[in-house]
Amino acid sequence: MLFSYLDRQYSNHFVLTISAKLARACRWFIPMIFGLFLLSSQSLIAQTEKIDSLRQVLLHTGQDSFRVNTLLNLGRSLRHAYAYKEATQMTDSAIDLASKINHFRGLCRGYRYKSILFRYRDFNKDSSRLYLRKSYLLAERIGFKLGVIKSFNDLGYHYQYYETEHLDSAIYYYKRADQLNDPVIDKEEKCISLRSAAFYYNRLGNNDLALEYALRSEKQHENNYHAYNFLAIIYDDQGQSSRAIEYYLKILKVTTGPENKNWYSAALNNLAIAYVNRENYEKALDYFLESYRLDSLSEDQSIIANSLSNLGKVYGDLKRYDESLEYLQRSIALYKEIDQECPMHLPLQGLAATFQGLDNYDSARYYFKQSLTYSKKCGDIEGSSIILVFLGQIEQKKDNLQQSFEYFSKALEYTYQTGVKSTRQEAAQGLYKIHKQWGNFKKALYYHELFKENQDSLFNEKNTADIARLEADYEFIKEKEQLLADQEKEELILQNEIKRQRVLQYTALGGVILFLLLFISFYISYRRKKRANEVISSQNQKLEELSQFKEGLTHMIAHDMKNSLNTILGFSASEPFDKKMNGISQSGQVLLNLVTNMLDVQRFEEAEVSLDLKSCKIKDLVEEARLQIALLLQMKSLRLDIRVPNELTVKADSEMMVRVLVNLLNNAIKYSKPGRLITVSVEPTMENANSFCQISVTDEGEGIEPNKLPYIFDKFWKDSSKAYGPIASTGLGLTFCKLAVEAHNGEIKVTSEAGKGTTFLVILPLETSGKVLTEEVQKTHYGGEEGALILDNERALLSKLATQLRTLEVYQVGEINALLQVLEDEHIQSKWKRDIETAINQGNEETYKELLDQIG
Repeated sequence: MLFSYLDRQYSNHFVLTISAKLARACRWFIPMIFGLFLLSSQSLIAQTEKIDSLRQVLLHTGQDSFRVNTLLNLGRSLRHAYAYKEATQMTDSAIDLASKINHFRGLCRGYRYKSILFRYRDFNKDSSRLYLRKSYLLAERIGFKLGVIKSFNDLGYHYQYYETEHLDSAIYYYKRADQLNDPVIDKEEKCISLRSAAFYYNRLGNNDLALEYALRSEKQHENNYHAYNFLAIIYDDQGQSSRAIEYYLKILKVTTGPENKNWYSAALNNLAIAYVNRENYEKALDYFLESYRLDSLSEDQSIIANSLSNLGKVYGDLKRYDESLEYLQRSIALYKEIDQECPMHLPLQGLAATFQGLDNYDSARYYFKQSLTYSKKCGDIEGSSIILVFLGQIEQKKDNLQQSFEYFSKALEYTYQTGVKSTRQEAAQGLYKIHKQWGNFKKALYYHELFKENQDSLFNEKNTADIARLEADYEFIKEKEQLLADQEKEELILQNEIKRQRVLQYTALGGVILFLLLFISFYISYRRKKRANEVISSQNQKLEELSQFKEGLTHMIAHDMKNSLNTILGFSASEPFDKKMNGISQSGQVLLNLVTNMLDVQRFEEAEVSLDLKSCKIKDLVEEARLQIALLLQMKSLRLDIRVPNELTVKADSEMMVRVLVNLLNNAIKYSKPGRLITVSVEPTMENANSFCQISVTDEGEGIEPNKLPYIFDKFWKDSSKAYGPIASTGLGLTFCKLAVEAHNGEIKVTSEAGKGTTFLVILPLETSGKVLTEEVQKTHYGGEEGALILDNERALLSKLATQLRTLEVYQVGEINALLQVLEDEHIQSKWKRDIETAINQGNEETYKELLDQIG
């Protein structure tokens, strides 16, 4: 896309300063349309060749569907060559034939081409819109998604340029096309949707959204010079001229081929404009001269005229007025020769500016008036408002105040249509001076305030833009420095690579030998690695077999132990009143519980557990569990409180639930110091009209750290907290509890606080109705005596033995018992004596020392 060098570049010759917004608007509207015309006109020769080729294909085509496509392609090429009448005939023939043979996709395409012809040939926007809608509706009906996307893109273009009163419809259709093309069906149509949306938002002055869509368009494929062009324009509008220049240079890099010479020339032209924006006129002149060199080879005279105009303007900026006049007059003459009026106001305006630079105000006024005439013909309201201000300033210098007043007033009126503050500021300043000279001070004050208002606004905008530009330049310089550093590094690597290649060239034979050696070495290494992998695979298989053997052996041993334990328990149960047999029974029960945990966890994992559900009283379950751990309680002199309602029942496997309670109680006993309290309480609850019971087991041990709580139900997990007493553990007890409770549709939770103990909570659905919730709870206490730990008469005896007792370790059982025989002789059986005997029997050194400290 070509962009003309505009009138804003001549602000150094006038009091008037043209704003960035004006520059953006001018660059989008007039040069964009003109540039499209130039690009398309340069392809006329190529189109002529294509048209001749398509005519030959059409003569030798018999298949109807292929003939439809050929007619459509020929119609499109004729349209590009501006042969609208013949293009219409070919398109109509294609539509008729497609309708007869039900070639619906060809018909969709024909409707779109017909719409474009109505737009360009007849300027009939209603018919154009009608055919686009027919194309869209047909494509949607037949499920032709790409046809719908293309119709949406064309509808967006139609509303953006031909029905601007409905401009919002344009972005609606662009976004619809973008959404339908995701995931991407056609990259080119995706780029068109995104570029068009970027163009739409840029026209509205919303550079953020314009930039977003342009960047998305850039990512669609490599060397996307269409997207580069949009990005350069948007960055230039944001005052980031360094980034704009970077993208124009990218266009130059990817359009070096002869097929892209139009884009290459356009990029040169735009680079020149970017340097004009930075007031680097010498650099701008270099690019304009190179652009003119390429354009002068074109057969399209309008392109040459545009380049001449640009050169004339930049020479004017450099105050090289003779050259400026020469190029601008050549441009005007060429436009007249090819009878193109619309772009002529640009060189005329430049010519007027050059004469003003020479202080030739009569010639300047003459050419400004001519430029104004052509500007109005082209519908360029913004350009017209600028020229009117120039004319007003000239008439003001000539003291033609009435004429000056009319020019300034008309310019001010136009600015309220365009919104360009800089032009409004200059028009208001001119009207202020005129009314002041006329003595109309009220009007003068009004226009002075309007002038100041726009001046302040422009000043703030300029400062903001300058700051943004400086920040962008700083970031750009940093990026460039990094890029240069990377390039230097790459060049160094390249130089080293060249040196290496030269060495290899001189030692070719040695290189081949080295290669063979490396290959052989690699092959040997590969074979070794393969053998190693085979060994590792074999070892892994053996380990897997060993693991399976270990699990099977463990399972077998556990089964055999269970059978033996059941035998022991059976014999011990035959003498229920024998204290030794009772102890054997309880110890065997603990060991049986551990073995059963191992078996049941494996069965749960293999989904082989079958529950024997029966109605059970919770009181009975708790009592059975208590009986199994009574010996452990006694060994550690622990106290047990049980608080359970008498009649609460659950549907459960009684044996399994007893073992859950035994495991929880074993856990509490394991981490409780001698003499401490363990509490089992049962409370009924209601939730969503359902009855549940909460069984809690609470100890007064050291507690569990918060970061360890999520893992306590994992297999083989063991807490590092100190256990008190020789309580056996497999690391599967809590895992079994969780699996068993969840198998009963229950839930198990744990809460703990360091130094204050741990509470396990088992929640099970009740079998009984909600009326039991008011039942009185039975409280039972087991173990531990209240009262003094050391009796007075006992303390006197122990004080004499204190020194000797402290010299003995807990494992020196014989020596300790010999010293304690004194208490036995005195027939003293206090709690302290029983506790220290328990500590000695358990080998619990910490409790032993605590009890010695209590002697005093």
